[in-house]
Amino acid sequence: MTIIQSPIDNAPAILQEAHRCISDRAHERDQESERSMARTIASFNAMYKLNLTEEQGWMFMVFLKAARAAGGGFKLDDYVDGSAYFALAGEAAMPPKQLELSLEMPPEKLNEKFNEHFRRR
Repeated sequence: MTIIQSPIDNAPAILQEAHRCISDRAHERDQESERSMARTIASFNAMYKLNLTEEQGWMFMVFLKAARAAGGGFKLDDYVDGSAYFALAGEAAMPPKQLELSLEMPPEKLNEKFNEHFRRR
């Protein structure tokens, strides 16, 4: 875990700390990025026969942090994590980029574009 070097005393600092947390979580798990919600929601949906989306999973976490923030004394972690979860929900809500492929592309280039497109998922 990274030790905070500067005080977190304003909104931009909270967002910077949220960015650091997202990056650290990925690094801690030897992953390119923190994108565990899709797997979490797939498991939850299978267990409870639901059809939640990745965005809804992140929003659940936003509401969890909001409920914690409302239910007691000030904990910076609620706001840092909440802002990170809200950003991840926004990313999940974005329409997927269109994958542009051409049959004239060499197979290596097709593979590269395909892997790049689906890396985030």
